[in-house]
Amino acid sequence: MSNISLLGCGTWGSAISQELAKNGHVIYAWHYDSTIVDAMNESRKHPKLPNFDFHQNISFEKNIESCISKSNLIVIAVPSHAVRELMNDSFRFFTDKTILINLSKGLENNTLKTMSEVILEVSGIGEKSIVSLYGPSHAEEVIQGFPTTLVAASVDKKSSTLVQDIFSSNILRVYNNNDIKGVELCGSLKNVIAIAAGICDGIGFGDNTKAALLTRGMAEITRLGIFLGAKESTFSGLSGIGDLIATCLSEHSRNR
Repeated sequence: MSNISLLGCGTWGSAISQELAKNGHVIYAWHYDSTIVDAMNESRKHPKLPNFDFHQNISFEKNIESCISKSNLIVIAVPSHAVRELMNDSFRFFTDKTILINLSKGLENNTLKTMSEVILEVSGIGEKSIVSLYGPSHAEEVIQGFPTTLVAASVDKKSSTLVQDIFSSNILRVYNNNDIKGVELCGSLKNVIAIAAGICDGIGFGDNTKAALLTRGMAEITRLGIFLGAKESTFSGLSGIGDLIATCLSEHSRNR
């Protein structure tokens, strides 16, 4: 059993915290909007997740320093465009024992850096203390108890194995990967193809078109990833083709 601090109470962060709480961990959840914190604390419900009640092991924090101080395991679950600001606001509260577990998917708009690169640049935390947890996963299905796979990516096997052990449950199977750059590129670039998949559906095209789009889209993503220093094998795994399929086909996919 561990104490875990969650920064960001969106749908995915909340779904993940629920599974961690079910595993017996104690979760301290912070959200930037104190009004929403008060509402969730009182109702024990999430405004965007129907039929969902927060586990008793989850408590809410309005003060980010207070939240971070309660744990060495910090889960970052804010949108990608907010990661740099969050790190600027919180890095001074980290210690040499802090492990940052990044759930945010995307590339920074102006720099095109991955989220782990932004975290590394701002936080002062060493790269061995950063783990990105990605994969084909929708919050709506996790809270329903559907079997889900994730990839814990880090340059440090000890850190990724720690995350694997903490997050694994009856419905979550977590794999290790040392290609954090590739895993993060997969989780970001697939959204471009997902938007195109949504356009295909809107136009009324069928399975032939979408199969071609996914296959050739994955080829383009892979070529770009290799050029940027990622491993080719990563793109044929869960964080690559697996996440692409989930994002391009699912009714839960906002990009689609």
